[in-house]
Amino acid sequence: MNKLFWAKVNKTKTCWLWTACIQHGYGLFGVKGKSRKAHRVLWEHLNGRVPKGMCLDHLCRVRHCVNPAHLEAVDFKTNILRGEGLAAQKAKQVLCIRGHELSGKNLYYRPSRPTHRICRKCREDNVK
Repeated sequence: MNKLFWAKVNKTKTCWLWTACIQHGYGLFGVKGKSRKAHRVLWEHLNGRVPKGMCLDHLCRVRHCVNPAHLEAVDFKTNILRGEGLAAQKAKQVLCIRGHELSGKNLYYRPSRPTHRICRKCREDNVK
């Protein structure tokens, strides 16, 4: 990796923070006239291309961190579920809005939306 890259990195005790251009939280670095995500440039320099169907997950949850020890190649679903977005929040939900457990026999999945979990007890109460 060249000096130009390292001049834009601030190594803290934990993360290696990108200090140059940041877009949507991710550091950008120019390679052959194109902007690329800085963490991906360094990871690929050390490990080769990210396997097809995989993406890099920031284990530290800091998007502009380029520390390769904080990155893991995972499938897209794993990356989303490890995050803090709505899909991750819903997946981590253990109770419905009325306090019923969202697991086991109390789960209902609509045939039209097989990943959408519904509380069977609430569904039965609404049908009556």
